[in-house]
Amino acid sequence: MDDKYFEICIRHILEGDRDGLKEIYQAYAAAVYGAVLAVVKNRENAEDITSELFIRLWQAAGKYQPGQGHKAWLFRIARNMTIDFMRKNQREQELEWPELIGTEKDSGSGTEQEVLDRLSFEEALGYLNAREKIIFHMKILGGCTFREIAEYLQIPQGTVSWSYQQGLEKLRRAEYGR
Repeated sequence: MDDKYFEICIRHILEGDRDGLKEIYQAYAAAVYGAVLAVVKNRENAEDITSELFIRLWQAAGKYQPGQGHKAWLFRIARNMTIDFMRKNQREQELEWPELIGTEKDSGSGTEQEVLDRLSFEEALGYLNAREKIIFHMKILGGCTFREIAEYLQIPQGTVSWSYQQGLEKLRRAEYGR
């Protein structure tokens, strides 16, 4: 889903048309769920937060400002809701992702697709750490750029790229280690 189509969906929501929300949900529910699950580590809680996100989106659609990047906006809401959930449930864990130094280079799409074709997505996620899972969900299921992911995680874009490359390398090793 591109920014223009997202804006159309937001206009539909503002007019009371649930189809706009349905389109956004279908495009991003899996990616949001995966990113939240990687942090809360509980399927039911991740489902609750994801559902609540889309309810909140219905209510807050008027706050969206076109041209600001819809994916970053949507995942920022998800991140804030996840942090609020962790605080509310007194399971305040340090929501940190260790700083790592990487490059700004984007990966080639053919390589990751070849690896993912051989491993099921869920099987592949089992080889990744929490940050890598969030990055893979946002990049592959959510179609987010490294810049958008970096904004969501509040880490440098190079760190996102580096973590993505590390995750791909883990998947390659896992695939050949079978």
